[in-house]
Amino acid sequence: TVIVLGTTGRNFGAGMTHGRAFVLDIDGGFSGRVNDESVAIERGLDDAAADDVRELIDLHAKLTHSAYAAGLLANWEPTRSRLW
Repeated sequence: TVIVLGTTGRNFGAGMTHGRAFVLDIDGGFSGRVNDESVAIERGLDDAAADDVRELIDLHAKLTHSAYAAGLLANWEPTRSRLW
């Protein structure tokens, strides 16, 4: 499982097999940078996936003292709505 909290480059997911990635769409352009031959993307998270992502971002915030991650958690619903 990978959580990307920043902008991705073009061709995201090329060569990726198995696993899952959660990407925060910072600029609204993520879907245009995905290699759709390698991965399938879905907008939004079900409650179980949202809980997993929130827990991992929380762990990251605690271990790194990341103000950015803390801000994402403090504004969770807008953050959640921008995740693929």
